[in-house]
Amino acid sequence: MKPPISGTTQLYGIIADPIGHVRATELFNAYFEKHSIDAVFVPFHVKPEGAKDALTGFRRMLNLHGIIVTIPHKVAFVDLVDEVTTTARLAGAANVIRPEPNGHWSGTNLDGMGFVGGLADKIFLPKGHSFLVVGSGGAGSAIAATLVQSGITRLTIADVQRERSEKLAVRLSTAVPDVPINVVDANPDPAGYDVVVNATPMGMHEGDPLVFDPARVSDGAVVADVVQAPPVTRLLHAAQQRGLRILQGCNMLDYQFIEMARFFRIVD
Repeated sequence: MKPPISGTTQLYGIIADPIGHVRATELFNAYFEKHSIDAVFVPFHVKPEGAKDALTGFRRMLNLHGIIVTIPHKVAFVDLVDEVTTTARLAGAANVIRPEPNGHWSGTNLDGMGFVGGLADKIFLPKGHSFLVVGSGGAGSAIAATLVQSGITRLTIADVQRERSEKLAVRLSTAVPDVPINVVDANPDPAGYDVVVNATPMGMHEGDPLVFDPARVSDGAVVADVVQAPPVTRLLHAAQQRGLRILQGCNMLDYQFIEMARFFRIVD
């Protein structure tokens, strides 16, 4: 049984806006209870303009041992913390941060690893396949960065903020020049790709528009979504109706959970 919360309890958290959709608190608290770890994982609802102040507060909390960073804070935190890994710098986003013994806060990005792990386990390895990633924010940039290092044949990035996509493409092309990378505007044509990914928040709320037309997805392709709640988004439901294979957003968290635990030094 999990010990009661006390003055010795280690704190972990997740920062997001909105906050109601997050699943990490459930996963980690269940893990803490199962293994009788004196720790608790809590949600922090912080607006984008409050990210810097939030980190200032985190720095002062000596029993706070790590934070998951999610929508819409991933891009901001890659520059707010003191140091980040090459993976996070390439993606331009951090999704986990922690305090170091010297008082600095460091970060990395595990989203891409989580996505590729889920894809590899549920469907196939990314090597030798073509990808369209819609969204170049925190999750999309991390997925794109991991994909270009995974032996894919080509990558197209689409976003309403084309300048952001182009900057990401430059970083990725510089790091992995052998993978053809194309940038297109929003509402891309998903035809001709092996895997089409919604890496935007669209789909979290009823009435959100589809980021691409599922009727245009090639037969035999995979449609993936990073949105975790609802577990089957409107986009994934439309893909299922066509008989296409789907990859749910929950897989991305599930397949990076243990790596998050290692980053937070919960496990070796």
